[in-house]
Amino acid sequence: MQRFVEKVLGATVEGYISEMAASGTVQEFLGRYNDARRELADRVRAELEAWDVVSVSTVLGNFEAADPRLNEELQAAANEEARGKVLELKKKNAEIEAEIAETLMKSKLMEDAPQLWAQVEALGAGTVARLRLVEAIAQIDVPQFINSGANLKDVLPLHFLRDLLNSDRLDRPPLDPGQGPAIGGT
Repeated sequence: MQRFVEKVLGATVEGYISEMAASGTVQEFLGRYNDARRELADRVRAELEAWDVVSVSTVLGNFEAADPRLNEELQAAANEEARGKVLELKKKNAEIEAEIAETLMKSKLMEDAPQLWAQVEALGAGTVARLRLVEAIAQIDVPQFINSGANLKDVLPLHFLRDLLNSDRLDRPPLDPGQGPAIGGT
């Protein structure tokens, strides 16, 4: 039995491994490892049937190279690939969690402040924030009288308003030629 396994099945396995080695790299072989196991099992099963032997199961065990350095490199590559998959899954989960948090925040806003939500939907969050800031600036108390030595920039909130309006103008995309009123038109 030992000679049969070594000579007949050993030759089948060796021939298959040689074909695999000639057809690609070790990395490709390892990438197709499960397919290779099935293909080799089919070949071994066919060889056994040619000898009128019925196989209950045929399994290719773990791959181990004769060179221990190659085994270490393959293990390191496999570890990095597994680590990359874990990191990808963590990133995907973080994105999903961020989407959930955003949805919950929007839901809470819709529930707690439906008018504010309607404004945000109609005008955009940035525009609503600017409008609220302008309203807050309009409520600031400014001095009735300003002496000649005072710097207006330090006393009045107008420079804040100016900067705010300038940033709003810079944030907006330019109008297409067909949008808005014609220049010089009535």
